[in-house]
Amino acid sequence: MEGGLRLGRAGQGEDGRLAVVVDPPEGADADPADHELSAVLEALETGDAPVLEFGEIVQGLEANGNLGTVLFVFTALVLLPLPPGASMVIALPLLVVTPQLMFGRTELWLPRWLSKHVVQRQSVAKVIDRLLPPLRWIEGLGRPRLLPLTGPLGVRLIGVTATSIALVEVSPLPLSTVMPAAALLLLSVGLTRRDGVLVIWGYGMTVVAGLVLLVGARALALIFHWVATWL
Repeated sequence: MEGGLRLGRAGQGEDGRLAVVVDPPEGADADPADHELSAVLEALETGDAPVLEFGEIVQGLEANGNLGTVLFVFTALVLLPLPPGASMVIALPLLVVTPQLMFGRTELWLPRWLSKHVVQRQSVAKVIDRLLPPLRWIEGLGRPRLLPLTGPLGVRLIGVTATSIALVEVSPLPLSTVMPAAALLLLSVGLTRRDGVLVIWGYGMTVVAGLVLLVGARALALIFHWVATWL
């Protein structure tokens, strides 16, 4: 990819850790908004190691200077094809990362147990392959606009929303995976592209997901009530 992607040895850094670095196009300033998320994800799915540690993913993605990239990847992991209930465990990193956005941290901290947790690279690559086409389309629409929504206060507001979504993702509520994750993906792309319009889309999707969850929870409560009455 011309002027775009630079990796260390076989997708690993000099110290053997994952290295995901995207160079800006030739003659352009090194602006995090110029780092296309799709290029970062392509870099992430390459390499020889069969597994990825969460700590390595964060270190590699933070090199691009935008925490929206980390948020996107950890949200994408929730969409891995897993047995029922397993996505709740995979969503735990979101519950660690999103409050740090809310408090304005620029470098993410992970507890050691989470930093050493691993996922299969092949599984991650499958999810990335599915996400790349729509992501490239969204990136084509995205550009820096409505900048206050991705400024310091805007990032904190995104962090508040993302934390709320993360709490939903780790809950056993019905319909609590795909739509909330889609909202979080939109927020993270808006953050990486500094696009307030995409952030607004993400907030809109969050509202829609919340309404769907309320309807689902109400329907589940009615079913339980009907079963208890029948018994």
